[in-house]
Amino acid sequence: MNSLLHSPCFGFARRKVDLVILEVGLGGRLDATNVITPLVSVITNVSMDHEMYLGNTLKEIAGEKAGIIKKGIPVVSGVGIGETEDERTVLSVVEHFCQERSAPLFLHGRDFLVEPDRRWKLELLGHEAQGLLPAPGKDYRTDGKPEGEIPDDKYRPGPGNP
Repeated sequence: MNSLLHSPCFGFARRKVDLVILEVGLGGRLDATNVITPLVSVITNVSMDHEMYLGNTLKEIAGEKAGIIKKGIPVVSGVGIGETEDERTVLSVVEHFCQERSAPLFLHGRDFLVEPDRRWKLELLGHEAQGLLPAPGKDYRTDGKPEGEIPDDKYRPGPGNP
C-alpha cells in the first residue's frame, strides 16, 4: 500500500470511524485503493478521460474502472442503462466484470433513482436489491426517514459542487 493511502487509512482506524467513502485516484484496476475490500463499489460514469493511462477506447477505460469490482461485493453505477451505443459498450464491460466476480449490479435508472440536489431521496425500482440495499422507502439513516434536507453543518460539497 503506498504511503498516500496508508496515512489516511491509519488515521481512519485510529479514530475508529464507522464509514469511509474512498475515491479511486485514477482508473481503478491499478489504483492503490484497490487493496481495500469495500462494502460497496461505485462506478459513477465512464467517458473518454485519462486516455494516456486508461486506454484509447471506452471499452478499455471501462475495463480499467471496472477493475475495482470485487467478488461478491455489490456494485452501484451510473454508467447508463444501454440507451446509446456508448452506454451499451460501457455497460457490457461492467456487466461482464460483475458476472465474472458474482457481484450484484445496481444501475441508476434501472434499479434506483437519486435526486441530484441537496435534497436526497433513494427510490429502489424493484425487489432485486432487498437485503443488499435499503428496502424501497427506507434508507441507512437511523431516523428511518426516506428523504430529507441535509443540514448545513453536515453538508460538505465536493470540488465543483455548490
